[in-house]
Amino acid sequence: MGAGGVITFGTALTVTAAVNDTTPIFDLDVEIDITHTWASDVDVFLTSPAGTTVELFTDVGGSGDDFTGTVLDDEASAAIITALPPFTGSFQPEGSLASFDGENPLGSWTLSVTDDMGGDDGVLLAWALVFGGPQGDTDGDGFYACNDCDDTSAAVFPGSVEFCDGLDNDCDGSVPFGELDADGDGVAPCGGDDDQREGPSRSWPSGSAGALGRGSACLSAR
Repeated sequence: MGAGGVITFGTALTVTAAVNDTTPIFDLDVEIDITHTWASDVDVFLTSPAGTTVELFTDVGGSGDDFTGTVLDDEASAAIITALPPFTGSFQPEGSLASFDGENPLGSWTLSVTDDMGGDDGVLLAWALVFGGPQGDTDGDGFYACNDCDDTSAAVFPGSVEFCDGLDNDCDGSVPFGELDADGDGVAPCGGDDDQREGPSRSWPSGSAGALGRGSACLSAR
């Protein structure tokens, strides 16, 4: 999420957002929220760390108000130049965001917002870069899918702590032996089971009731 600011005639508002990933860009969308009482005054451009600049929109919306929940997406069905304020939803930008495809996103991204006509000021409330495709982060753990061995679990990512859950939490390509349930009773050695000494019907973690009332006698893994 990038910072916001006041949009005034004659002075370009330039704000930045840092990206810490190095995976080449596969798809990029931009979310933006602006309040302005004359939408067509607003010109917005995005520049990547590599220096590529894309026109998101300029002079659209006539005398209408605001850009609310606006998403710039090359794959959108409607173009922003044919839409009306407050532009809620997804729209194709005037330039092509595909110009960023293949670039290293690492570094500072710059959003430039200009009011090209006096008489009305506005505010950039918020904006965000949304990386999609194999670079998306479905589970929100901070690692894109292309670098995450399981992008459906926030507990699984490179460098994570291993838990007693039977998963490769740290993405090193293996599940620790102590998390493997060799006898198939639903409890692994890290949970207090002794897979080597007891079979599926007679092995429970220490302190549990157990089918035969022997939970407290369950041997610890060695």
